[in-house]
Amino acid sequence: MIPKDLTKDIKTRLQSIKGQMDGLIKMLDEGKDPEKI
Repeated sequence: MIPKDLTKDIKTRLQSIKGQMDGLIKMLDEGKDPEKI
């Protein structure tokens, strides 16, 4: 089993990545130039 502190760290990192991906998706949906993203 994964230690609780490691699990928390992994979840925090994944949530950060998810937020960044959501931002990229929003920019693409808004028609932003992909080269500027």
